[in-house]
Amino acid sequence: MCTFSTTDADIDTKVLIALGDHDQANDIEFVFSVGTPIEFNEVGVHIFDPVILNTCANIIGTFNKPEEYLFNVALLEQTTNELLDFEASTVKVFD
Repeated sequence: MCTFSTTDADIDTKVLIALGDHDQANDIEFVFSVGTPIEFNEVGVHIFDPVILNTCANIIGTFNKPEEYLFNVALLEQTTNELLDFEASTVKVFD
């Protein structure tokens, strides 16, 4: 996952990832490449806080069930929650 700015930005940010179906949280395992787990809360949300713009993190994902998974990813200003960017991604996992 990378956060890049197209302008010269000096602002504190966070990334919010929300599952399209919070019930799928138990079917997904994400860890940073160094082994630190990424867990979704009971409503299917994980917040990376703080996030440094123009950096990347290597994340390894394991999907335990064949399904379609929707991820809503929002880049937010850290204190005001102003939406700076948004992307929706779908992952289809087959048997």
